[in-house]
Amino acid sequence: MPTDIDSSTTEYQQAAACQLLVSVRDAREASLALETGIPWIDLKDPSRGALGSPRLEVARQVADALQAHGMLSAALGELVDLEMDHAVQLADNFPILKVGLTNLRNGTRFPEKWKSKLRDLDRQLQAKKASLVPVIYADWQSCNAISPDAVTRIAIDLSSSFVLVDTFFKQGKRLLDHVA
Repeated sequence: MPTDIDSSTTEYQQAAACQLLVSVRDAREASLALETGIPWIDLKDPSRGALGSPRLEVARQVADALQAHGMLSAALGELVDLEMDHAVQLADNFPILKVGLTNLRNGTRFPEKWKSKLRDLDRQLQAKKASLVPVIYADWQSCNAISPDAVTRIAIDLSSSFVLVDTFFKQGKRLLDHVA
């Protein structure tokens, strides 16, 4: 095994680990993203929150527009408000589904039960050959989300190869304003 690492190999590995993800709201935006060569196209409805889940009809239209595209994902919304049937139906067209973990800290809504709900969601999505991506919110304390460390620990137990780091509040601050 070589002890010297070629700098071009390291750059390639870093580039392979990072890809541009562009979120779209509908089939028109999805087609435009496809035409411009975006490697990862994500569907969400920002009018329904930071990870607003799209209506099923819109999701089907976007999936039809992107039939040949490799990396597709969609937002499920926040775990506390998740409708399991809706999530499972989205998995019919989107192999990667993101879920937020807000309002789960400090005894809100269903503390500790969130882990079993997340695992149950993961199992149901696996049955559809879809991966669940838990979201680490950089502004986690402001939105009462699960801490980044806790999300990372539970993500290891899930079927996904991904976690997403994002901001919950989109009020002019960037991700790097919250984390180094």
